[in-house]
Amino acid sequence: MPTKKRISTPGALAHIMVRGINGIEIFTDDSDRSYYLELFTKSIEVTGYLCYAWVLMSNHCHFVVGL
Repeated sequence: MPTKKRISTPGALAHIMVRGINGIEIFTDDSDRSYYLELFTKSIEVTGYLCYAWVLMSNHCHFVVGL
């Protein structure tokens, strides 16, 4: 089911959460985490957003991003 369009206000903070389906692990080791952070860093650089906080756990992760 698609989500409703969100309003994006310059300077606003967004909480982004990603998790594995049914709680399955999305990271199995540190190399998985490092690769994920490399991809995330590239996407942040392309968009021009700022990442203020992040945490990676075995089955989900959280990011606080400035729009």
